[in-house]
Amino acid sequence: MSTWAEIWSTGYAEWSDLIRLLDWSDFLLAVTYLAAAWMCVVCAVLAHDELGDDWGWRVAVVVLVVLAGNTLLKLDQLVLLTLRAWSHVDGWYEDRRLLQYALVAVALCLGLGTLGWLRTRLSHLWPYCGQVVLGVCLLIVLMILRAVSFHETDALLQLDLMGLSMSNVLELLGLGLVLNGTYTWRQMF
Repeated sequence: MSTWAEIWSTGYAEWSDLIRLLDWSDFLLAVTYLAAAWMCVVCAVLAHDELGDDWGWRVAVVVLVVLAGNTLLKLDQLVLLTLRAWSHVDGWYEDRRLLQYALVAVALCLGLGTLGWLRTRLSHLWPYCGQVVLGVCLLIVLMILRAVSFHETDALLQLDLMGLSMSNVLELLGLGLVLNGTYTWRQMF
């Protein structure tokens, strides 16, 4: 039986290889996340001044900053690689499918449930902030799907669409929804 230090070092070694492969597109994507987060800060100030309530915008800022950091640090991949090493060492790697199915199902259910709850809670503001909610939910679910690393979802996310993977297209769509939604919100005031 291996120790946690050995398991961690195996995951860490593979993760550090990923960090060395970062290129300009990763940095550009992180800057786009941070720009979207900044636009949410601007909208939070407007919401606080006009409505006295800015909790949703603050949550969006935190999520987008965390995702920007994850784009550069690949922390989801560090967790994945460490869990993969652990599963090999403890002998349950071949039985991981049930856990992966459950995580995908939970991610989708939580994403859709949160989206439905927010749609109801923000019904009067949905035309102005709905795109931001959709974009942030899409980005969270996408990160979870990548972290689960289920062969079928990996294959789907790596489909090539005019030189971009489906994963990149969905990520850019989520960021585009957030940026367009913040523009719409700013137009309201």
